[in-house]
Amino acid sequence: MPISQQPQGPFPAPGRLNEELTREQLANLVFLNPAYLSRLFRKETGMALTDYILQERMRTAAEQLIATNKSISEVADGLGYGDFSYFARLFRKVHGVTPHDYRKNVRSRA
Repeated sequence: MPISQQPQGPFPAPGRLNEELTREQLANLVFLNPAYLSRLFRKETGMALTDYILQERMRTAAEQLIATNKSISEVADGLGYGDFSYFARLFRKVHGVTPHDYRKNVRSRA
């Protein structure tokens, strides 16, 4: 199943999506061993913790591309991606199109 179609999970908090989130940091937040947290998260959600974080960042990026007039670079920076090319590759991996094409397609339908 594509990453963008995976179930929603309990964290990270939307306000922290611009931070570098590691398995260890998240495990410390919930007082669990990092390896155990990863196993538990996969068991409960059916997806890897890192895939979930990516999915949430790209969902937020898609929302911002639609709802704001921020440049794509501003959206990427706001989510902690300093490298625009890397952000665009990840966005395409999740949504199947580039951020530019995503915005253009959604706005042309409106």
